[in-house]
Amino acid sequence: MNENQEIIDQCRAFADFLERNDGLAKVDDVEFEAYYFFSEDAKGKIAALARAGMNDVSVEKVEKDYGSSYFYLRFNGDFSFKAVTQREKVCTKREVGTETVTERQLPEGVEYVDVEVERPVYEWDCDPLLAS
Repeated sequence: MNENQEIIDQCRAFADFLERNDGLAKVDDVEFEAYYFFSEDAKGKIAALARAGMNDVSVEKVEKDYGSSYFYLRFNGDFSFKAVTQREKVCTKREVGTETVTERQLPEGVEYVDVEVERPVYEWDCDPLLAS
């Protein structure tokens, strides 16, 4: 049995719902999302998804986005799909220095004051997914 059978059945049930209710307003788009927040091998699973998408005739484009605290893998083509996990599951955080920034702080019993503080600066090393 396919490990994704429950998801497959839910997709078919949604398609059946739309067919049974043809009087509904047109749905502009549906994007399927998969979350890998608790997966031990999120990087390997997302790499396998990327390979499958790159080799599937119904997928025109596979895009990766490391820009936030999350990592997104997007498929576009005959359907839209997005896989999401925390960036640290697929990238390595590396401290590269510090920076001085001004923060507004509230000392006890006093008005807000602006204080310069040092905080670490990080970069992320994100190896190519398909190398994993």
